[in-house]
Amino acid sequence: MIPMGAVNSRKTTKPRRRSFSQAVDPGEEQEVAEYFAHVYADYPNVFTPDDMAAMTGLNKKSFQRIMNDGHMKFLEIDRRYIIPKTYFWEFIASRRFIDAWSNSEDFIRILEGFEEWRS
Repeated sequence: MIPMGAVNSRKTTKPRRRSFSQAVDPGEEQEVAEYFAHVYADYPNVFTPDDMAAMTGLNKKSFQRIMNDGHMKFLEIDRRYIIPKTYFWEFIASRRFIDAWSNSEDFIRILEGFEEWRS
């Protein structure tokens, strides 16, 4: 007899968590910023947390926390966060972003795009 709870009909596979640190060696962080600058070259010169969330696969609240904790430069205009491209590229090349882990499908897709771009 199979013990109760040993078998579950629910899907329990969790999406794999990934990080840019798996693809970027120390000292190569600038390549990540170059990739984002290449992919998002046609975007406007300033971003919002919503824009950054869509571009990276991390969520908006994470970016608000990152900015409030001082890990990323930003401008606040009429209680709205505005992030110039240069500030965003600086953050993208930082260990804070490189070491971030996510299981977001968007984040994993972006990371896989970076790995393909590098090869």
